[in-house]
Amino acid sequence: MKAWVDPENRAVVEIQVASHARSKRHAIPAWIDTAIDGYLVMPKSAIERMSLGVLADTDAVLTDGSTVRLRCYYCVIDGLNEIIPVQVVENVGHVPLIGTALLAKVDLRINYRTGECTLS
Repeated sequence: MKAWVDPENRAVVEIQVASHARSKRHAIPAWIDTAIDGYLVMPKSAIERMSLGVLADTDAVLTDGSTVRLRCYYCVIDGLNEIIPVQVVENVGHVPLIGTALLAKVDLRINYRTGECTLS
C-alpha cells in the first residue's frame, strides 16, 4: 500500500477496495483516523460506485455525544499480501477514513518532518 503525509499533515494511505474477492479493485486514498475504532468509513458516493453489498444498519455515537443510524456495507481490501474482508460504514463526508481495526494488523510509521508514511 502506498502511504504519505499530505500538505495539511494528514496521513493518507492508498487502499485497494473491491466489492468481493474476485471483483475489480478500486484504488482509493483514505485518511488515517485513529478516532474511528472500526475498519473503514466511506462516503455514500464511493460505496455506490463500487456497488458494495449492504450488511445492516447500526447506531453510532458521534464525538458530540449524539447518536445517528448509519448503514453498513461489506468489502474486501487487498493489501499487505492478503485479502481482508471488512465492514464499511457509510458517512456523509467526502473522504474515506481508515480506522484502528484495520491498522491493528500493521506497523504504521508516520514522519511528519519528512512527509513519509509507511505500513508493514
